[in-house]
Amino acid sequence: MKYNRISRRALLIWELFALLIWLGPAVVLSIFLTPFSLWWNVIFWPGTGIYLLAALFYLPMLYRSTRYGLSEGKVLFEQGIFFHRKHYMNRERIVFVTVMKTPLTPVFRVSSLVISATGGKIHIPFLDNRVAKSLAQTLSPDIDL
Repeated sequence: MKYNRISRRALLIWELFALLIWLGPAVVLSIFLTPFSLWWNVIFWPGTGIYLLAALFYLPMLYRSTRYGLSEGKVLFEQGIFFHRKHYMNRERIVFVTVMKTPLTPVFRVSSLVISATGGKIHIPFLDNRVAKSLAQTLSPDIDL
């Protein structure tokens, strides 16, 4: 089975969200506490360290561990660093395939693919728009995108 990676833009999106999650509390903290005071230092610097660890190590490792694959009989999606998960689905069990678009789709040109079967789903995030469409047509050839 040939494995493929999700779009490289996924790492950019994850890093932007991590920056926003860190920036919001940092700004609020700077409004309510005097910068470089004792409590500001106690709260700000550990938060900054956690952000840097996530942005420099965790998110790139998560990107490298995320992959999907298609074979004649199965669809596979795997992801995880500390808790590695593999999702398998038999292709003959697929009921429908959904290409999900968000408000960020035009900006980053990524879509998600949701493959549904009786009793389960596989959600493959951050695929290039054309890759998501071609996978949907491959898995459900009677649709017209």
